[in-house]
Amino acid sequence: MHYQTISAAALLSLAVVAQAASPQWQEGQSYPAGTVVSDGGQDYQSLLTHTAYVGAGWRPANTPTLWRLLSTTTLSPSTAPSSAPTLAPTSLPTTSPVPTPNLTLPPPPTPTPVVTPMLPPHGQCAAAWQSGVYTAGQLVSYQGHNFVAKWWVNTAPSYETWGAWKDMGTCLNNSTPAPTPVITASPTSTPTATPSAKPSIAPTAVPTPSASPRPTPSVVPTAAPTASPAPTATPAPAPTPTIPSQGLLFDDFSYSSVSQLGGNGWQVRSWGGGPGFSNGSWSPDNLSFVPDPANQGNVLLRMKARTNASGDTVNGNTLTSGTVSQAELSTQEAIYLNGTWAARMYLGDEPVSGPDGDMVVNAFFGITQYLEGAEPYSEIDFEYLPNGGWGKAGPTMWSGTYEIAAYDALNHPTASRSGSLRGWHTLLMNVSDGYIRFYVDGELMQDYSGIAQPDHPMYLALQIWLSNASMPDGSPGLLRSTAWREYQQDVDWVFYLRDQQLDQSGVEALVQQLRRNGQSFLKNIR
Repeated sequence: MHYQTISAAALLSLAVVAQAASPQWQEGQSYPAGTVVSDGGQDYQSLLTHTAYVGAGWRPANTPTLWRLLSTTTLSPSTAPSSAPTLAPTSLPTTSPVPTPNLTLPPPPTPTPVVTPMLPPHGQCAAAWQSGVYTAGQLVSYQGHNFVAKWWVNTAPSYETWGAWKDMGTCLNNSTPAPTPVITASPTSTPTATPSAKPSIAPTAVPTPSASPRPTPSVVPTAAPTASPAPTATPAPAPTPTIPSQGLLFDDFSYSSVSQLGGNGWQVRSWGGGPGFSNGSWSPDNLSFVPDPANQGNVLLRMKARTNASGDTVNGNTLTSGTVSQAELSTQEAIYLNGTWAARMYLGDEPVSGPDGDMVVNAFFGITQYLEGAEPYSEIDFEYLPNGGWGKAGPTMWSGTYEIAAYDALNHPTASRSGSLRGWHTLLMNVSDGYIRFYVDGELMQDYSGIAQPDHPMYLALQIWLSNASMPDGSPGLLRSTAWREYQQDVDWVFYLRDQQLDQSGVEALVQQLRRNGQSFLKNIR
């Protein structure tokens, strides 16, 4: 996730609460991760650094994604509740980096039911809207579109961004059979073999293994009659993919200088701020172009993150000593939404120099301008954490989509895949009205249809950054070391095609055709 980081230390450890009552929680205050406060006679520990904005309603008792219940505060007789609060057993989730405890607090609040939208088969209309009251998450169809209620509403659906209804896209009448979602693959030519892994981010050429010799038969038949050879069918040549005349962005990063990126609509980040450390830096010097050792004449974009800061010298999300320097590249325009998003990236599992163990994030994503807990907002992500984090130990790939920047299952559905992805991989996202799919090397990782579906045009971006969150074992996100260490990721190309859903073979066929045409960069999208 971006521009905010979830702390996972509370997944496995509890803070020791002193005999005296903890400070009372207050609106308008900023709370670093790990802060302990009192609210409603209970002690809570902050799961992540955040500001409790006035009017946001983020008090600890109501926001288990921001606070974790510790124990009951020692109260005077005049303020003690008549009955002791009970803590329901908490189970650790397997698909989300932050647990949601099931709490019973005094006095018992009246729960507001959250309805998860149950979407019909993809493309079909939900039940038609009728005059009456609808609550958050309920789904209806109206004038050929499906809509999801964002909150309590008693008016007909509308297409206004700030209204109570979210447009989920066009749909078919229930009497019309819904089409089975199909990703159209463009014809592809024979793919060029690429190495599945490299010894490091700065790899050496991998020799191509020679084919195993065929065994020579020990007996050669001499009496067999000679048959007339059957006619050999000449295979038809694969059709040449047609390069779209509009809606396409392609860049294979055949540059010699970072300064050339701006002329093709890219911006290289040089300003500070999140994600990660509030005083971490982002430098154009962390981007460069290097020759591809596996493909003579090809050029790769190299992005790096480096640090000499120790996890022992971090206060919340602020470095008190040392340096963190990271890299981000994004488009200058936020014009990317429905269509096919893809990138071919080399993901490393270890630093290219220095000791290993930091929480480093390799990311390919789309994002709007950041708004805290509000619309209009959209974000879609691939994030690879080679050293683990966000509640998962070991190498983990995350995918996810946001409706708003709020950390609950309704607004931020995620999926994770454990295991090393060291080497070259194609990351692909198919985005359409009301539906999004995430693929790694053609394998479906996440399939989602619901309220968090992206609905605002985004920037297309790449990042490598270091996180201030805690590891699953409670250790800090940064290694306890002041030695310099450097992590790298390489990018071969990025691709976006508006309003068309291609699979990996379709994308690769177009990429190969563009390269055969000598087009290292093409943008005909407005």
